[in-house]
Formats: sequence, C-alpha cells, structure tokens
Amino acid sequence: MASQPQVTRKLINVDQDERLLSLIAGPVLIMLGLRPRGWLGVLLALIGAELVYRGATGHCHIYAALDVNRAPGHRRDGTDDRDVDIVHEASEGSFPASDPPSWTGSRS
Repeated sequence: MASQPQVTRKLINVDQDERLLSLIAGPVLIMLGLRPRGWLGVLLALIGAELVYRGATGHCHIYAALDVNRAPGHRRDGTDDRDVDIVHEASEGSFPASDPPSWTGSRS
C-alpha cells in the first residue's frame, strides 16, 4: 500500500490563529459569493476557497511568494525555539581556533 506524502514544516507558513480565522472567514465569503452577483460573486467565492485551503493546510501561496513565514517556531530575529541565536551558534562551531590572537604592542 502506497503511503501518503506528509506535509513538512516548510510548507506550513501560517500561524494557528490565522488558520482559525481563515477557516471562519472562508466559508462566509464562499456563501456570499454563491449569491448571484456576477464576477464579484465568483471572485468572493474564489477568495473564500483560498482561505479555506489556507486554514486547512496552513500554507498560504501569497506568503510563499513574498517569502513570509508566520508559522510557530519560525522567527525573524534569528533565533529558534530554544531562544538561541542560530547565527552565533553556527559561528561558534566554525570559528578557526588555529588563528592566533592579534597582539598590539604598547609602551608604558
């Protein structure tokens, strides 16, 4: 039996609160769009469908195009869930210990 592909954390770029709001607003827009309103109704229904998709999967195509990630565990300040500066942590492991410290001669 073939296993279903799993959604990775990279695809989830929407926060839980935004997902819930999308799941509430999406069906409302779909219902408003289903009223006979012409192209405006179709547009509202499509936006509502996208919001339902966004809420159900946690992936927003607009966020992906703009390189925005508001998922839990992703921070813009360079820290991860452990509140560790990931750049500093990476540089600590790669700092060349073989380089001698620079000394400046001084006269008293």
